[in-house]
Amino acid sequence: MQRLSCWTLLLTAAFRSTEALSAAPRRHVTRRAFAASCVLAAAPRPATADAGARDRFVELVRTRAPTKEIDDAVDALPAQPAVGDSFARLAKGRWRVVHAPHIKNILGRLLGSRFDVVYDIGVDGDGGPMESNVKYAGFWGEGYLSTRGTWRRDGDRCVLDWRDGWWDPGADKPSSDPADSYAAETVRPMARAGFIPLFATFPVDYLDEDLCVFVFPLFGTRIVAVREGSAIARDLREIVVTD
Repeated sequence: MQRLSCWTLLLTAAFRSTEALSAAPRRHVTRRAFAASCVLAAAPRPATADAGARDRFVELVRTRAPTKEIDDAVDALPAQPAVGDSFARLAKGRWRVVHAPHIKNILGRLLGSRFDVVYDIGVDGDGGPMESNVKYAGFWGEGYLSTRGTWRRDGDRCVLDWRDGWWDPGADKPSSDPADSYAAETVRPMARAGFIPLFATFPVDYLDEDLCVFVFPLFGTRIVAVREGSAIARDLREIVVTD
């Protein structure tokens, strides 16, 4: 129980890393970002961003450029909102976060740890299952924090409904069954209580086969993820979101 108490801060903060801890220095949410808020794409297949814009973003992330420069490169990506059938087709798969200013500037510094975030998105009609696995390493040790739930379309919004959360300290991979994780009878109820539906709506700013940009509108924080196995993911395989 003493060990559990020592980890309470880490657990609570990490489970809210895309929610309440998005208190990084506020960036103005551009008109383009709101216009792209999960509106059904007119074209059946969103076009891929021009190679120059994507290449510049990848190079800046790879070289660990300042956050402001990376954000400017994200601004250069054309708005390509895609939900419904297009979103489901493009979003299905495993995505790794490579840019998230609120995690880098708040969570990473507060807890003295590096975080590597992966989303596994499934499809079942106009929604589907979703799992997040966060690998952490640093002052507090290493292991995995995970969440599981569903994504769904609600009008013109994409909403995440997290239903479960678990913790695997010292593990080299997350538990496939939350019931097998550390202190499940204590951690899982605490994780469920930490999920805040108000902060679980994420407009999609850009989405193609390899790259996804989504927005946390409350603070204007934009998060960029790349599809695992893609050329971009291979270029950025050494990068974690807190670099």
